[in-house]
Amino acid sequence: MKEIINSYLKILKPIELFYFLGIVITLYFLINFLNFFSQQFLEWTIYISIYFIAVIFFVLSFTNYKKFHYRFTYFFAIVFVLFFFVNFTFSIIDITLLIISFFLLLIFKNFNSNNIYKVENLIQFIFFFIFFKLAISLFYWIELKSIFWKDIFENINTYPLYKNYIDNFFFFFNLTKVNYEILTKYIQILYPFLVTTSFALILLLFYFYKNKENKIEFINKYWWILPAGIFFLESFSTNNFFSKSGGGAMAHWQAFIGTIELMRGGGFLLWDTPSQYGFLSLISIYLMPFNDPWMNLYILNSSIKFFISLLFFKLFWNRGNLSWYIISLLLTWFLFFIVSNGHSFGNSSSTPSSGPLRYIWVIVICSTLVSIKNYPIKNQLIFILPIWIIGFLWSFESAFYVSSAISPYLIYVLFFSNLSQQKRILYFLSFPVTLVIMTTIICLYYIIILGHLPDVISFIEYSVSWYGGFSSSSINYFGPVWIPIIILSWISIEFFYCNKVKDKFIILSIWCGLWSICSYTVTQTFDIVFIKQLYLYIFFFFLTHKLIGFNKDKIFQFSPLILILITVTFTYPAFIRHIVETINNQSYNLKKTEHKVIDDYNEILTLVNPNDTSVI
Repeated sequence: MKEIINSYLKILKPIELFYFLGIVITLYFLINFLNFFSQQFLEWTIYISIYFIAVIFFVLSFTNYKKFHYRFTYFFAIVFVLFFFVNFTFSIIDITLLIISFFLLLIFKNFNSNNIYKVENLIQFIFFFIFFKLAISLFYWIELKSIFWKDIFENINTYPLYKNYIDNFFFFFNLTKVNYEILTKYIQILYPFLVTTSFALILLLFYFYKNKENKIEFINKYWWILPAGIFFLESFSTNNFFSKSGGGAMAHWQAFIGTIELMRGGGFLLWDTPSQYGFLSLISIYLMPFNDPWMNLYILNSSIKFFISLLFFKLFWNRGNLSWYIISLLLTWFLFFIVSNGHSFGNSSSTPSSGPLRYIWVIVICSTLVSIKNYPIKNQLIFILPIWIIGFLWSFESAFYVSSAISPYLIYVLFFSNLSQQKRILYFLSFPVTLVIMTTIICLYYIIILGHLPDVISFIEYSVSWYGGFSSSSINYFGPVWIPIIILSWISIEFFYCNKVKDKFIILSIWCGLWSICSYTVTQTFDIVFIKQLYLYIFFFFLTHKLIGFNKDKIFQFSPLILILITVTFTYPAFIRHIVETINNQSYNLKKTEHKVIDDYNEILTLVNPNDTSVI
């Protein structure tokens, strides 16, 4: 009987990745049923509960619970699948997704039609289809039905949306309404064909990735040339830097620039100079060797983006074949520089706070843990300790990110490493002791220069103030929130498949790094935030697979998200505008950029009358 149950459970294996989603759904309905919490507090409760559940699973992975893990996993996976189909609304687009899911299944099974109709393949087919639907929810701006109505010019609600599409295709022309009407007929025919062709080409690349070893020696040796060229232009692009849309520079750059100007005027962080984005992060911008604070931020932010983008590409590609090289290049490019700015496909550097300037140290510390895992622990600490200290002092948010990521590693060092007890304690304590030493040095500096201790509260107060949510709304449980959760689920499953103790703890470190970053989506629950952070979700997914060894079948399970991302980005009309404007806006000294201010800015300055005081 037991063997029969296990054989049936194995059929459900493709949907095991949904188990964490089922747990979250169950938690949501249970807590919501109690009706004790506000919506914001409910979301924080679920967020913190996810952490403790993952830690419990991690502990259980060392026990005989493994025998019961599949039953538990598949139960909650089925809960989510039922939730999905109960709330599922069928549309014509879903027919296309069903067809694509079928072709994806054929490729996954190497076009072996003899066993394609087995029950486990049907489950795999359902998995692909659900993942496609979840992936599409990321692209909140896509309304294909609204775009391709035949009476588009008679429908006042859809005309502006369609006009925006046409303007992106033909932004270099001044079009009249008559031109729009003429172009409508052609776009309505050609655009679906373009999307279908793109899907087919990406599917073909996945087929060659899975079944062909078409490696080229030149690419293996000079892999960096093409991505370096594209990523440099993107990283240092000055396109749309100081526009008025969304507050422009006054909202997104001035939080950095105003602080730097106050520091140049003799102000001190953690005392009389307010800082929205941290401590060392602002000092790093301040220390850049330029007279203009705008240049300081531009060069530092662009350099970090360029470095991290190459790191991402190298991780994604992992010396794969030519097909995977192309997919990895497109994936990194689109994730890092295009969709990370939302539906406008503008310049992602226009909002430095949502880019790697904010997350660099959790990215670096997790990458380092994986890259040097085979070094002696003493040598590992030479790299990891300085990264953690810098990341901790970078900003309060960064301190939370890097500490979350490093905690499992330190637990491994203290309790599970093969070192002597004295060394275990010494290495473990080196982290808090070093932090105390650095904090003492900073305090002594303030006492000597200013005659008093720094205001430590100012280091944390801005981040803590986000606890209640910054212009937040309720999470859309039928939207992109499931993408980071499914990746967290994916990583946590490896707790049970990994047999090496050290690797288990590094996997938990990666999981905790991603979990900590997701706190930002609790404070800002807009759909756009998930697409802005998508590059981080995918990074941690691939970092886990670098640790455990790249498995083509496991990577292929991830293909629906990659297919949707590349196809939507490549075929979206704003992509053309983005490329042209990126190439045309390479002003490395910012001399050719136009600083625009919000319409009411001068009126505000008149009311405030700041005189010589910098205004943030």
